[in-house]
Amino acid sequence: MEASGGALNKLGGLFRDRYFIALIIIMVIGAVLRFYRISFQSLWIDEGATYYYVLNDVFGILTQTEQTPPPFYIIEHYSYVLLGHSELSLRLPAALFGIASIPAIYFLGKEIHSKNVGLLAAVALALSPFHIWYSQTARPYAFMLFFFILFLIFFIRAYRSGGRKDWLIAGILAAVTFYFHFYMILFIGLAAVFFLVWNKYVPSDRRPDEMKNAIRGFIAFLILSIPLFFMMAWYALRHLAIYSDAYADCWNHGLDYGYMTLYNIFYGNVISLLIFAAVILFCSYCMIKQGKDRANYFMVFLGAVPIIVLTGMSFYFGMDSRYSFFLIPVYYILFGSILKYAPSKIDKRIVAAVAVGFLAVSCAVIMPTQYTEYDKADFRGAGEALYAATSPGDTVIYLPPVKDTMYGPLSFYYDNTQDGTIITTATWVGDLEEKISDAVAGGGDVFLVICYQNGWGVKQYEGWLADKAEPPLFQGYEISVFKVDKSKI
Repeated sequence: MEASGGALNKLGGLFRDRYFIALIIIMVIGAVLRFYRISFQSLWIDEGATYYYVLNDVFGILTQTEQTPPPFYIIEHYSYVLLGHSELSLRLPAALFGIASIPAIYFLGKEIHSKNVGLLAAVALALSPFHIWYSQTARPYAFMLFFFILFLIFFIRAYRSGGRKDWLIAGILAAVTFYFHFYMILFIGLAAVFFLVWNKYVPSDRRPDEMKNAIRGFIAFLILSIPLFFMMAWYALRHLAIYSDAYADCWNHGLDYGYMTLYNIFYGNVISLLIFAAVILFCSYCMIKQGKDRANYFMVFLGAVPIIVLTGMSFYFGMDSRYSFFLIPVYYILFGSILKYAPSKIDKRIVAAVAVGFLAVSCAVIMPTQYTEYDKADFRGAGEALYAATSPGDTVIYLPPVKDTMYGPLSFYYDNTQDGTIITTATWVGDLEEKISDAVAGGGDVFLVICYQNGWGVKQYEGWLADKAEPPLFQGYEISVFKVDKSKI
């Protein structure tokens, strides 16, 4: 009874803790924003790849050829199996990991500076349109970010203490993060480089047995990551083999990539970008000037070097800003640090109120559009149009000819076995004409589904469509459905 009473007292004390109550409120707001209209957007191209692969069993997922490591697809597979055929079943895991990242970033801010910094960083993450978007997307970014935040917590603990346990946990979490996205190897590698350089050139700041314990953590990471290194090498070779200018046109390059990354992380408008940048630069300056804590230098390093490296890489091959998703906790912690470094003459409660107000207004500017307007190809509408127009024996041709990107999202909304149609694709105009001729000879009608998202190989068909297709049966966001005029074949 005494132990039970002690537990109840602790629980009661927790609910009297204003930081705990504030964190719960922030999490509830974050949850509402992530679940509200979670099924509004139709599955887009990358989510179609998720659907395409989660239909496999676990063995099929482990042997799949898409460049996302298997754990993400395994989680998605069981969510789909348990909850059934819906956008929610595919997007629910990302939403849950996105919500879990809110308390995680709070503890990261608390670890680096204070509870107040952690709370403001949690608000920034909870209201982040960029993070909300990918918390409503059946892709691995929300998963990866959650484990990356945990990695940062233990890496910074290990970096400060030099303790064996913290280094070992950091190594394990680095491997877990790597298992959700290959790009994390870059960030983990930069963290290791910073540690080695600091340890070598700032000998007065070394901890007893620090290098030995860090090596133990690194070995744990390597052992756990061995399968991924083989997968990553194979995927890299395959990607280089299929890379073309058509893919390059899809992404951002050079300074445009750097700008769009910061634009999206900093709430998607120029004014908020400038305010975020000013606060982060000020806090970074203060952290360097303070010069007492190696973790301060580490956070400033993470805020500056990765974006420079990735922007440099994007000059050589196109990239999307979501590949820098892992920068979110770094920048939001730096932003939250204003509660530590704001001039002492200013009441911190006023600083907090202004910061939260700024975040809330910036979120309110973007989110209504995100909840009400399509931002990705409307495969749902295309599927409905096909059900309304096709008959058994008709042929549906998907363009561009990328199996998992087209078959995945459209097949989620249109089941040709139910409709009795024939599904095919075409690689070029001559191939398209041949397949249409065969279909017309068989007596059925021919429908073309063309996705303009990213523009992969679609331009070559535009002239042909103008000459030989009827006006579009459906014209949605970034996707159209045409019926071929058989009289012109």
